Amino acid sequence: MLKKKVINILIGFTVFLLLVNLIVENFSHKEPEKAKSGFSVSESENRFFKTLNNYGILQEWIKVVKKNYPEDDSLAHYIVVDIPTGVVLPQFIYDFKKSFPDSVHIITEEQEKHGSTLLSVSSGNIVLLRTVLKYNKNIFRPYCSFSFCVMPPEDREERGIEEFIKNPYPCSLCDVPSFSNLEYKKEFAGNNKEFVLLINDEIKDNRFKLSGENSRQRLKGSVESIARTFGEDSYLLVDDNSEVFKSTSYDFIKNEFARKNIKLNPLSGLKDLRSKSKEEIQSLLKFYSSSASYNESVSLLFNYDDFISLEEFIKQFKRKGHRINSLSNTTVLPDSTI
Repeated sequence: MLKKKVINILIGFTVFLLLVNLIVENFSHKEPEKAKSGFSVSESENRFFKTLNNYGILQEWIKVVKKNYPEDDSLAHYIVVDIPTGVVLPQFIYDFKKSFPDSVHIITEEQEKHGSTLLSVSSGNIVLLRTVLKYNKNIFRPYCSFSFCVMPPEDREERGIEEFIKNPYPCSLCDVPSFSNLEYKKEFAGNNKEFVLLINDEIKDNRFKLSGENSRQRLKGSVESIARTFGEDSYLLVDDNSEVFKSTSYDFIKNEFARKNIKLNPLSGLKDLRSKSKEEIQSLLKFYSSSASYNESVSLLFNYDDFISLEEFIKQFKRKGHRINSLSNTTVLPDSTI
């Protein structure tokens, strides 16, 4: 009798647990999340046009071609874009892909090497964008060139200038002639960097010192030493606010350099940004980039830390088609690669 009673209790407890479990499942059951809506055709095109603008592609190079796609009821046209040879298409496509999540499929097909590339964007079974990107060697992005001249950091003996050397753009480090600075000229070779000599009143080494108070024979010797030590291919700037520039001996100094086929270029020819804040520098860069003509080279003078901090900002101008040249090579070049 007791055994039967125990069995009935166990059966009742089991039924109770089953009921509790059923109730918990009913109350805790979550509705499945609704699938997020996909991208629209217009949104996909907006992202495509934004990437084109980032690369300096002009409106007249973009054509919208109407066409019916029976299998793709979301599209009524495709877009054909002429691309200047200075744009690296894989980089352009990479940046375009970054503007979408992984759930959006972007497919490219190169029709011919350095020729047309077909690009399509789809989400699920819906095609959102079809484009034809084709190189056109007869067009170029009409943007000016920049050259960057940088003053070395005051504590360079402690910190070095590795950040400057690793900077991906051609740029120039500017300082007075000295035997210690000769190492920069050697180190920059092959690194897309150059050392620019600055002639002013701060030259310490006697073999290179140029002063209006020195005799012509001594000035001639200093010019000889600079040309021999740093090479006659050196690029020289002269501070036109210095005493040496204002002295009666300056014409003699300039002529002696000219005998070596070395030109003295005025420091005032560079737009001096050393006293500007980072925000002011960015604003001025945007102004110069929009107002300067294609055959104009804008040369800029920076403090070291300001220039280093602008690497990503300058990248935007390089991507858009502005050319970046070393200070000694400021002639207009064909549209360079990104």
